[in-house]
Amino acid sequence: MKTGKSKKHLQRVLLWFLYWVIGSTLSLGSVMAQENVKVSGQITDNKGEAIIGASVKVLKTGLGTISDMDGKFTIQVPMGAELEIGYVGYNPKKVKVVNKNFITVVLEENVVALGDVVVVGYGIQKKKV
Repeated sequence: MKTGKSKKHLQRVLLWFLYWVIGSTLSLGSVMAQENVKVSGQITDNKGEAIIGASVKVLKTGLGTISDMDGKFTIQVPMGAELEIGYVGYNPKKVKVVNKNFITVVLEENVVALGDVVVVGYGIQKKKV
């Protein structure tokens, strides 16, 4: 009787180990399938002028960078990721990374947002006692 119980126990342990190995292999394959690629690009306005300090965010992750003095950026992203490029006063733009190593992004001015800016100045006042 003891050999029957220990044999079943051994079968359960081996079966559990087999499930673990198969599950680990499948999850490792899905992680390796998300290959990171280096994406570079340049961000300009509709006049062709570089936008300095534009944000480049990878959606659904915490990854991001900003453009340099020439409006250029470089970032490592998973293949198929979606980038959101934005800057104050411009409409944000979304770009999907699919077999692209260099992306050119032209941002358009957000005329409505720029028209809502109001500057208020105050003169000098003396404190009354």
